[in-house]
Amino acid sequence: MPTEQRRPTTAGNGTDPDKRELERQMQRTRESLAETIGEIKDTVEHEISVAKQTVTGMLDYREQFKEEPLVWSLGALSGCTTPYPMPRVVAPGMRS
Repeated sequence: MPTEQRRPTTAGNGTDPDKRELERQMQRTRESLAETIGEIKDTVEHEISVAKQTVTGMLDYREQFKEEPLVWSLGALSGCTTPYPMPRVVAPGMRS
């Protein structure tokens, strides 16, 4: 009959040294995963906050006008004046 080989156990507690090392490694892996997940969560929360601020700032045209009144005024002025001279530029020979 073949004899069963046993791995050495530690001082009477009956646990295999390889098993204890594997458990330690699993615990380190759990801690590392928890840390990585925490870092990812912090990064995502920060990016969402930045995106919300950007969208809110862009949608609030009054705040944008306060920051850049000249640009907004020139944009409004060009929008009002562009259609009138445009037909002369596109078709100079045509008169209405």
